Amino acid sequence: MSGVKGHEPVAKGTIENKGDKPAAKGTVKGKVKWFNNAKGYGFINKDGDSEDLFAHYSAIKMDGYKTLKAGQAVVFDIIQGPKGLHAINIGNPVDVLNTDAPAVQQTVTA
Repeated sequence: MSGVKGHEPVAKGTIENKGDKPAAKGTVKGKVKWFNNAKGYGFINKDGDSEDLFAHYSAIKMDGYKTLKAGQAVVFDIIQGPKGLHAINIGNPVDVLNTDAPAVQQTVTA
């Protein structure tokens, strides 16, 4: 699995539970709090939670330049890092929804 070097999830969709935090299961939705392009990191908040989750550019799984914008909606997995929770496998919610949605066929008649 990929993610932040040295901080791999125990299993897909779970986080290692080191401490008082409950383990999160599955990909979660959230919004980018802020991201510094020059430093390559920032923070994300899970929807409905104000706790900051560390986000490193290497954990971004989107095409193109690895950056995030404040307020951007994202989906991600959570792991326990040495100093707190980390967001990994960060992607666009639309990309995740499209891979799970059934194909829709439309017929156009003239």
